[in-house]
Amino acid sequence: MNLDNFSKKDIMLSAIKSELDSKELYSILSDNIDNALISDKLAFLATEEEKHKNYVQKLFEKEFPDEEIEIPEKSPVPLPEVEIEDTEFPLEEIVRVLEKAKEAEKAASEFYKSFAEHFTNDSKIKNILEYFALMEIGHYQLIDIELKNVERLKEMEDGWSDLMHVGP
Repeated sequence: MNLDNFSKKDIMLSAIKSELDSKELYSILSDNIDNALISDKLAFLATEEEKHKNYVQKLFEKEFPDEEIEIPEKSPVPLPEVEIEDTEFPLEEIVRVLEKAKEAEKAASEFYKSFAEHFTNDSKIKNILEYFALMEIGHYQLIDIELKNVERLKEMEDGWSDLMHVGP
């Protein structure tokens, strides 16, 4: 993803918006999926997105100390949007949303790689943004695994969540 035609401010606002939207998506899915194991993974992703947002907000405040952060309704940088269409959350909708989320995580990785190139004079920030790019790939892989688990959801035993803490 080439971000050369966007200002650093627009890139940061896009990152903050994207992380907020992703956190909300994963939180909603986590709250509406019956399987506790998958729900926990989605809650983890929501927490990760919150951490990324907080870092970019601090970076914005450092780069633009005299400006307020105004989250745009639409991202200045075109990034994939993931929307929930069926709030009854049938299995098919969860699968569809996770497929789209997987692609959004892949795009986020490319976004952070390009974003990092805007900080060639600050290796610490550049390294953190490159690390975010790698984390987004990790999110992609986690969603891929959980997508396979969601597809097996009907086969899982009803009492599984009650037994997940049983053991030595």
